[in-house]
Amino acid sequence: MEKAQYERVQFNLNQELIDYRDRVDDLYELTNKTLERTIEYERERIATERGLHAEAKRWLMQEVSERDNKVSSLRLELRNRHAVQSLLPIGFYRQRDDREDAGKLKDPGRHRDHSPEWSDRHVGSREDIGKPTAGYCVQGETGQEELSGFWR
Repeated sequence: MEKAQYERVQFNLNQELIDYRDRVDDLYELTNKTLERTIEYERERIATERGLHAEAKRWLMQEVSERDNKVSSLRLELRNRHAVQSLLPIGFYRQRDDREDAGKLKDPGRHRDHSPEWSDRHVGSREDIGKPTAGYCVQGETGQEELSGFWR
């Protein structure tokens, strides 16, 4: 009997070993599937992050481009204003006040402001009327400057 009992124990041990191997194989397959799913999830996450990063980068570059264009246009406008101001002959305006030097020219080195003490017309003779000028500025009735191509 001992041999039969030994064979039975051996059979049971072999059966348990087979069961353990099957469980290990199942766990191995489950672990592999889980790892594959995790890897796929990480790949999708990275691709999504890259896509979002690329989209954010495109949006940021568009914003930077729009701001650069705005800055460029403002710089151009500022240069144009500076160019117009540099062409203005400051000494071609008379004062409008009742002081004894009312008919004399203001100091040509002094910057012209838009106060009412300035005349609305150029200083020039009657012969100058209608002759072309170098784009001198005339102060209009509104106090705003306008470019004039002729003496007024």
